[in-house]
Amino acid sequence: MLGKIKHLWATNPVLLLVALALLLALVSLVWGTLVKGLSYVRDSARGIGSNLTRDEAQALANSIYQEIHSMFTNEDNIVDALIPLKLADYYKVKAEFGIQRYNATLDEFNFTGEDRNLTEILNLTLDDDDKEKIKGQNPWLPIG
Repeated sequence: MLGKIKHLWATNPVLLLVALALLLALVSLVWGTLVKGLSYVRDSARGIGSNLTRDEAQALANSIYQEIHSMFTNEDNIVDALIPLKLADYYKVKAEFGIQRYNATLDEFNFTGEDRNLTEILNLTLDDDDKEKIKGQNPWLPIG
């Protein structure tokens, strides 16, 4: 096998580099999909004791997504949505939220950001006062 690679490198290095780039892109795509799937399974397992239906959790995740994605984020709406949640409810919402691309500089979701889950995005978006409001009324949520 190594002999074939050496021969290919000697005769056509561009082909070998293109094949290597395609292999790395495929590994990256599979890895990203695997990470998102495992994150969903882990958060869903943590949310087993939730009283929320999947549709309710999805609606709450969507409303948080829309609020964070809006041009002028109203943090009070996010805080009001999070305060009544039990820990299991939060993890169910987190599972439905999934992993999104987030750019903290522009405070919106786009293709140039990093993959983040709900907890990470909330910790980047909410200021310290909002985090303290949540911790004061719902101390078991992993925000802050």
